Amino acid sequence: MNKKRTVLFMPLNFVGPVNCCVGMGQVLLGAGHHVVFAVQPEWQQKLTTYGNFSVEVLGPSDPEPENTSTTNTTANPDDSTERNVDIVRDFLRQLTPFESTTKNLRGTFADMIPQSARDDPYLAAIITRVKPDVIIADHVMNFPSILLSGIPWVFSYSSNPLSLDLCHEDRRLPPSLLGLSINSDKNEWEVLRSRLREVRLEVWPAYRNWLVKEGCQPDQLPLKGQLWSPSPYANVYMFTKELDYTDVRPLPETYHRFDYCMRTGGEGQEPFVVPDCLRGKPGKLIYFSLGSMGSANVELMRRLVGILANSPHRFIVSKGVYHDQYALPDNMWGARTVPQLQVLGMVDLLITHGGNNTVTECMYHGKPMVVMPLFWNQYDNAQRVHEQGFGVRMDPFVCTAPDLLATVDRLLGDKQLSVKLAAVSHRIQTEKSVAIHMLIQINPGTSAIDNTGTLIYITNDDQVYGLGCNHWGSLGLGHFYDVLNPTLIPELCHQGIQRFINGVTFVLAQNARGELYSFGDNTLGQLCRELDDPDNSYQKPAMIAAFAGTELIEVSCGYSHALALTSEGNVYAWGANNTGQLGVEQAGIAYARTPTRVYFPNDYSVSAVYCYHNHSFAITSDGFAFSWGQNNSYKLGHDVDGDLRTPQLITRMNQIRSICCTNLMTYLLTADGQLYCCGELRNRSGGNYIHRTPFPLQTYATVQSIARIDSHKWFTEIVVMSDQDDYVHRVDSNMLMKPTKYKCFRDFFAKEYHATYQSISSIYKCPVNQGINDATVPLTTQPVQKRVTICLNNAHVTLPYAYAYGRSDQPLEYIRVDSQKTAFVSEYENISKTYGELNNDVNKLAKGLLQFGIKRGDIIGIWSCNSYNWIKIQYACAKLGIIMCTINPGYQCSELDYVLRRAQIKTLFMPGLDSKQLIINNYHKVLSDVLTMRKTQTNSDPLLLNHVIFMDGTDTQMCDRNKDRVTSSLLSDFCKTDGQLPDSVTESVTPDDPGGTTGKPKGAYLSHHTLASNSWDIDDQDKIFCNPLPFFHAFGGILGNLGMCAFPFKNVIPHFKFNIKHMVDTIIKHECTYMLGTPTMVIDMLDYLETNKIRMDSLKGIGTGGSSMPIEVAHRARKIIPSCFDMRVAYGATEAGTFGTVSDQSDSIERRLETCGRPLFHMETKIVDPKTGNVNYYHVDIIRWLATGEMKRLQGKQLTMLSLFKMT
Repeated sequence: MNKKRTVLFMPLNFVGPVNCCVGMGQVLLGAGHHVVFAVQPEWQQKLTTYGNFSVEVLGPSDPEPENTSTTNTTANPDDSTERNVDIVRDFLRQLTPFESTTKNLRGTFADMIPQSARDDPYLAAIITRVKPDVIIADHVMNFPSILLSGIPWVFSYSSNPLSLDLCHEDRRLPPSLLGLSINSDKNEWEVLRSRLREVRLEVWPAYRNWLVKEGCQPDQLPLKGQLWSPSPYANVYMFTKELDYTDVRPLPETYHRFDYCMRTGGEGQEPFVVPDCLRGKPGKLIYFSLGSMGSANVELMRRLVGILANSPHRFIVSKGVYHDQYALPDNMWGARTVPQLQVLGMVDLLITHGGNNTVTECMYHGKPMVVMPLFWNQYDNAQRVHEQGFGVRMDPFVCTAPDLLATVDRLLGDKQLSVKLAAVSHRIQTEKSVAIHMLIQINPGTSAIDNTGTLIYITNDDQVYGLGCNHWGSLGLGHFYDVLNPTLIPELCHQGIQRFINGVTFVLAQNARGELYSFGDNTLGQLCRELDDPDNSYQKPAMIAAFAGTELIEVSCGYSHALALTSEGNVYAWGANNTGQLGVEQAGIAYARTPTRVYFPNDYSVSAVYCYHNHSFAITSDGFAFSWGQNNSYKLGHDVDGDLRTPQLITRMNQIRSICCTNLMTYLLTADGQLYCCGELRNRSGGNYIHRTPFPLQTYATVQSIARIDSHKWFTEIVVMSDQDDYVHRVDSNMLMKPTKYKCFRDFFAKEYHATYQSISSIYKCPVNQGINDATVPLTTQPVQKRVTICLNNAHVTLPYAYAYGRSDQPLEYIRVDSQKTAFVSEYENISKTYGELNNDVNKLAKGLLQFGIKRGDIIGIWSCNSYNWIKIQYACAKLGIIMCTINPGYQCSELDYVLRRAQIKTLFMPGLDSKQLIINNYHKVLSDVLTMRKTQTNSDPLLLNHVIFMDGTDTQMCDRNKDRVTSSLLSDFCKTDGQLPDSVTESVTPDDPGGTTGKPKGAYLSHHTLASNSWDIDDQDKIFCNPLPFFHAFGGILGNLGMCAFPFKNVIPHFKFNIKHMVDTIIKHECTYMLGTPTMVIDMLDYLETNKIRMDSLKGIGTGGSSMPIEVAHRARKIIPSCFDMRVAYGATEAGTFGTVSDQSDSIERRLETCGRPLFHMETKIVDPKTGNVNYYHVDIIRWLATGEMKRLQGKQLTMLSLFKMT
């Protein structure tokens, strides 16, 4: 909409209609329109919490109606709730639908006609004063002041649309308000319809007479016996499409349906958290609410609460106005009011009265319902939910305890219903409005990542939209409430915006001409503009006129202050100055609303400026650094107490190249690559100590650069690049420099902070008055493109491209810089290897295999349990490009024969004649039987096996009957070879043919390179993994074995087979911090610890896969192992790289274990229809991961892997 309109809402004085109007009002407000509410006094204060609404008071708040204006009444909506309870009290008792409806109709006319007559003069005065462009009335009566105003008006209906028959009847549907099925007896419909009409006609004449008296014309009157007239302009109603009746009774073109009118905000600033009394208990989470009216029937609430007390599930209860008159059992928590919009997204099921808002909100979230109607349209909603299969209708007064409890359990376990509801929820949430389709104008590679953040994006035609979190008004829309749909920011459109620089409370935007715009909070002058209302906290974008014609080299923002550096070397500051962060000499300045010059002694020329939380830095052209502002923990680098009000030179430091801050520390990088630090540091034992002045960090490598980000989260680390290798390193509060798996800052921030890194030091330098079309120098080192800005916790960063790739060039040759760190321990073999030793052993074996004649593309088999030699073979194959087929050590004759023939294995690695592993399988007899069958079988796949290599033992002889069929040797003989590996075969990518778990190998070629990439979230390089999983599975053999070099951690194996005692003893002995295992292994471990009363303090996390883990097991694990806080289940297909989804550490334990988690950020995850294969996001029974990768030249031909893999 191009023109700003004034919209007046007039809702019925009940919670449902008001909430519906608030939802519509927020959308209009977000589109830039002026929204006014005409309500009873008790709603005035409440409405202001939902947005920047104007509120006009109905009723006798002013003696003269024609002069009525907004008052400051302190009345509360809860007061009207109690009054409304008194009005409907007679309907809350046990009545038949017909009895309840007839009482309600008589009461509607008897009570609302006098009330409407009292309100109408005040409404007329409001219309005259406000002069709205359109009026929206959500009411069940006609108002003369609206009909006679000559202003276009919209009839809004927030009840079940079946009761539109109170406006015009339609005999294709049953009469409303009775809860009749559309498939019920139509003869009964007409009898009941006639009886209801007779009730309405009892009092309708008085209603008509009042309308005529006020001047309404005959064509403005409702039809005889009806409650209202439809609007000739537009009529809207709120009801979910899947529940609507339009398939039976289409509506006129002037009627428009909304799936929901869901409001945001208004329920308190703090997000709702499941109370502690419920969080640790088993069972599903259920929300129980009979609405603001229904919950006033205390006896009914006591009855239902008493039944549900016997349920194994947990309940959040909206107790209502008489909340203090009954108690809740142990499986429940409740309050007078509950933030329903927040709770619905958390629960698994809803027990509800069937109010229209609640039903539509429930459908939005895709939750099953038990609907217990009490009066009015609740009967119709309950019946419609029931007959459309989205829940169950029950009578709250007569339902039995067994029936109710069984119904709850049945709905919770109905997977088909879950899929159906997920489809509805997906449709609603992806069809919010036409505006959402604007997103397709963004470059296809862009994406927003965090749904709790703020997104500002620029389309290809230079339109700027915002949505999401809007604290401090950071969307530039002139208000502070969150925005659900993309909303145009007209002030930034077609301005050539190139970059956003953010504070916490405000945002700056710079275009290609060098012009600077500001928006957001202005209480401390941080917008740097002359404003008509300077104290308004939520300002829209406008250009900062003070910098017109000035070339800005650099701009930086702190919490509520900013610095700008001009091409002349001058520094200007504005905004908050409570700790001296502006650096101005004048005393007593709390803030500055205009740019204030910052002076430096001895005329130093400044080349860079830095703002952080409440402090500032500047670097001069000759490498000196100044600091000023908040000096807690001495993070400014000066041995003085208290804050610094003006720039002070950091002494004994020169040739400073860049600066970066964490919450209590400052890092300074010099031109020679030395990193200095000052502030509060923490040692590894948890103690704190302070360095008042910068001291050099003892890093093992020279630092090339520090990642500089314009962000104000409370970071506890900095990120650097060194000249030791090509990898990003973390420097944490322990002053430890740790390598990561990333090769550039962009990769690091994409994964760790869900944002694309953009160096702020590469600022656009534009000649004064140069136009957009003449600008040729990009703002960043990347080519100029339309880009996305995303705000995570109010920290804006630029996102020019989607992050859609993983580590594509990570060699297995890369091992930890400190080669003396322990990489692998085999407890049962008494073997411990460092990364350096592992690399040397693998190189020796690889040379031996090459000399023996095994080369790239050859296929070998490994038929063995876990051992150190298994890992050496695995890594040697990776280096040489050998296809390694893993074979289940439990395979017998027919299975082994199948694998050997199908994979065309020529060389087999297996346990020796005197191996400890012979207790698992009689390997040599099984192999002998296979070789004996060689001449008797006529399979199409020939048996090509000609050599066996024994992985352990000292005897090299095959049994007598096999020695003429195959040759044999010891693995140890291959590890004595000298010489160098040719460069041409030092290869980090090798295929893998997994043995599978179904009795036959899967026959899928895998890349170790891709598999290791999917070993994600192992970023704590001090982790010690206990890995009892069998290596022939990808979970243990890839995530465990390859992961220990891709993400350096110590890989500890307890035994060659799973033994609970060995595993527990190993975890305790080696102080393992993480365990890989199946859920059954976890259960066995908990049983063993509990039975033997063993304490395990080192274990912090458990990673499982293969099947789901019951939530009860997780709670039990936390009780038995208090230190174990990180438990997650990974899901996926081996062929797609071990797994494709895994939960995040920030997820609740319930979400970690009851969902399949989040897709890995560099993998594409699609949900497909299992019957058609089409991508339909609401089907959840089959997930496909799209895995792509290129195989090397194998067996004389080029193979390409591009396939879809299934997981049921």
